[in-house]
Amino acid sequence: MKKIALLGLVLSTISYADFDLWEKTLDIEPGYKPVEISILTWQKNIDKKNIKTKKLENIYFLKSSLNQGLMKKLNNDLQEKDFFFNPEILYIRYDKYEAPILNMNFGYLVDTTRYGVNFSFVDGKEKEKLIKSDMENYQLNLYFNTQEENTNLFGTLYLGKTKYNGIENEKDFYYGYYQYFEQKYESFYYESLTYGYYTTLDISRIETDKKNKNYNNDSIEGNLGLVIEKSFLDKFKIKLASGIGKEFLENRKYKTISKDDFEEYINTKLEISTKIQNYLDIFTGVEIKKSLKVNNYENSIYLGFKLNL
Repeated sequence: MKKIALLGLVLSTISYADFDLWEKTLDIEPGYKPVEISILTWQKNIDKKNIKTKKLENIYFLKSSLNQGLMKKLNNDLQEKDFFFNPEILYIRYDKYEAPILNMNFGYLVDTTRYGVNFSFVDGKEKEKLIKSDMENYQLNLYFNTQEENTNLFGTLYLGKTKYNGIENEKDFYYGYYQYFEQKYESFYYESLTYGYYTTLDISRIETDKKNKNYNNDSIEGNLGLVIEKSFLDKFKIKLASGIGKEFLENRKYKTISKDDFEEYINTKLEISTKIQNYLDIFTGVEIKKSLKVNNYENSIYLGFKLNL
């Protein structure tokens, strides 16, 4: 937690420094300056958990929250700024695991594509019965986000390092590629209504310094679904999406530890977003994921704010 607080202090010092960046943007209308501040909270609950795979699932939930949170923010990017700097405070919780996170996001616009880099600093904790462990994590994302009329493509290379401090000291290293593609079409019958499809792909590998290499695992997960979006009063957007997903490397994900309950699943999610003038973006959503292999499901909910200076 001290590292998070220290980084926050550094960011606040930088924001008040007399850089040329500020001198060039003093005359820019409020809401369009290249500095944005975000707050996001994300929580996941699962019906039946497996203690044997909990550490792996913590990493999967962490990287998924960071990758999807980054994607959702960029999907709402109106691309009105050539450059932005976006510090963000993120809080995630999954069963007994919880973590405050500090993100630092730098993005630059080239034509219709935003290129950028995001640094994440995580200070996680977990207490399972009488066992307590601290989890430090660092993740780097190199991303692009292309927006054209009714088409959006987001992709990011990511790598992270996790260190557990507790009864069993452990270090993990993971890396991968995450992609989201969405294609929408205008409705001929209903105004401000679009419909279409989306696909997601997440390829990753987790390596450990433990002697038991069965902990190392590979994962390729894909998801394909339909999406409907409706705009109200030019301020509110409601998006409903439903799809089917599959883990393609089931025999290499958990290996001898356990089987993946969500090797095949269906998911449904509802998202609501609004923009208050040019100053504040608000977005929230809920997702339900149901296994097609066993009687198990999980649900997640998120709420976020973005202040445009």
